[in-house]
Amino acid sequence: MAKYNLLRGDFNNPIFAVTFDFYSPRPHFIILTKDGAGIEREFSRITHRQTQQLVKAGKSVLESFKIDDGILSIHRGAWRSETKKIHVHFCVDVESYLRVFESLKEAIPNWPNKRYVTKEWKGSTNPHSYAQNVRGYPYRSYLEKEVKAIRTNSSREPDVPLGEIQLEGGITKIVYHPSHPKIGFVGTKPDSIEELQQVLWAMEKFAKELSLTDLESKDENHGCHICLYLGSVTTDGWNFTRKDGEDVVGHIVMAGFRFYHLCPVDLRENWLLAYRQSDFKCLT
Repeated sequence: MAKYNLLRGDFNNPIFAVTFDFYSPRPHFIILTKDGAGIEREFSRITHRQTQQLVKAGKSVLESFKIDDGILSIHRGAWRSETKKIHVHFCVDVESYLRVFESLKEAIPNWPNKRYVTKEWKGSTNPHSYAQNVRGYPYRSYLEKEVKAIRTNSSREPDVPLGEIQLEGGITKIVYHPSHPKIGFVGTKPDSIEELQQVLWAMEKFAKELSLTDLESKDENHGCHICLYLGSVTTDGWNFTRKDGEDVVGHIVMAGFRFYHLCPVDLRENWLLAYRQSDFKCLT
C-alpha cells in the first residue's frame, strides 16, 4: 500500500510519520517510524531525543489540525503491537478525527480503494464507508471475563507494593481510577517537550516495576497501554484531592484482574462494584 504522511511543512518530523488507522478504523492517528530513520522498534531502547520527537509528533497533530487534546498511547508487554517498527496510537475525539480525515482524504494514495478494507471494517466493507466504520467500531469488552477471574481468585494481597516504587519525572503521587483498571500519575502539568518526555519515561519505568513491559510475555496480565496526556485532556473522572496546580498527567491501563490485585485491599470491593457497572472498554 502506498505510503503517506499527514505531517507536512513546518510540522514534518525527522523520525516519525503520522497516518490514519485504516486497518482498525478507530479515532486515533498512527505514529510510526519513517523508513531509514535508524530507530529501534522496541520503545524501551529508543533514546531521549527520539522519545522527544515522538512526543513532538503528537503535539504537531494537535497544532496542525487544531485539535484541543489527545492521548499518546504506547502498547507494552503482552499488549504490544506486533509490528516491525515503532507503532503508537494518538487518540483524539471522533469528530476531530473525522474532520481531519474529510479534509485530507483526497491526498491519500488511491483513495478510496478496496485494498484499504480489512476484516476490522465491521460496519461495512464498502471502501467509501470509513467514517461509518470509525463511528461504529465495536470495541471489545473483557469485563465479564475479568470480573469472573477476580471472583475466583480475589484473596491475594497486593502483588507489588506500589508505595515502594520511586516516582520520577515530576510525578508526585499515583491515584486509582474509581471504576476503570487505570493507575493515574499526578503532578504539575508539563509544558515543554522535555518535561513531557520525562513523564512518559517515568510511567514506563513504573510499568516495568510491575512487569507490564516484558517483551516475552503472552499473559494479558503482564501488558498495558502507557498513556501520556497532551493538551487539555479532561480528568474529571479521576477522584482525588487536588492541590494547586496538580492534575493527572497520564495513566497506565491494564487488565482488570491485574489492577484489582494491585489495588489497596480497602479499595477493592468498591472498585469492583463500580467496574462491573461501568461497561468499560479500552479505547486507547
